[in-house]
Amino acid sequence: NLYGDNDRDQKFGSSMGVVGSKFNYNISKKSYLQATVAYSSQTVKANHTLVFRKITDTVVRDGESFYKYQLDSMVPNLDYRFKTATLGFNAFFNTKLSARTSMRYGVQATHYNFQFQDSNRNFDSSNKSAYWKWFTRWNSNGQGLLLMPYWHIKYRLGTKTTITAGITTSVFSIRSRPISNDKAAFSESSISFGGLQPRAGLTYQANKKHAFNLGLGSHSQIQSPYTYFYIKPGNAAPHNQGMGMTRSNHFVAGWDWQVKKDLRTK
Repeated sequence: NLYGDNDRDQKFGSSMGVVGSKFNYNISKKSYLQATVAYSSQTVKANHTLVFRKITDTVVRDGESFYKYQLDSMVPNLDYRFKTATLGFNAFFNTKLSARTSMRYGVQATHYNFQFQDSNRNFDSSNKSAYWKWFTRWNSNGQGLLLMPYWHIKYRLGTKTTITAGITTSVFSIRSRPISNDKAAFSESSISFGGLQPRAGLTYQANKKHAFNLGLGSHSQIQSPYTYFYIKPGNAAPHNQGMGMTRSNHFVAGWDWQVKKDLRTK
């Protein structure tokens, strides 16, 4: 079996959907407001069943030997369902300060609803009390909110050179409660801050076909959502809800080549 294990049936399914809308409003000849809202949902689920069988015969076909099996039993050993729904909002105000300078500031907000449930059969024979029993790795209804305000300015130094600079920050809060107890109160929110994140860039348009750019900045990001809700063996509550953001510093150099009218490479 190229895509799974030979000793089990593995069923996998996924689904997703997204819908959104955008609004533009011209405040004046130099300024405008834009707002976008979008909702998305995705579900991933899997079910594994161990298959116990025995060889009952050997069949020869076209000179090749094949085993004939008889099914003994089938034992479930894994079942999970991960669902994430997001409602996102992005709004910004853009204005032209002069013939060479424009400024933009706004905010991105994303609200998350999580449902992570996962159980697995324990195959560790060293733990005799837990061997062959089910244990829970995820069992959470969770909510999260990510806020990212930002400010950005662009200045044309000449006909060929453009300088950009900006700053942003991010705040992420998360809380959860067990799926099996919808009446339970949500846990206290765990809040993490991304700190101030400045960035700057420069673009040089050498000619109609070639442009070169440089960029640097500080960035932070949240972790993959399911990692916040993992339950360590023997525990009842998620282990990683206090986990902070990943911070990194980036430097980028690029070349934009308009090969022909309908072909561009970067």
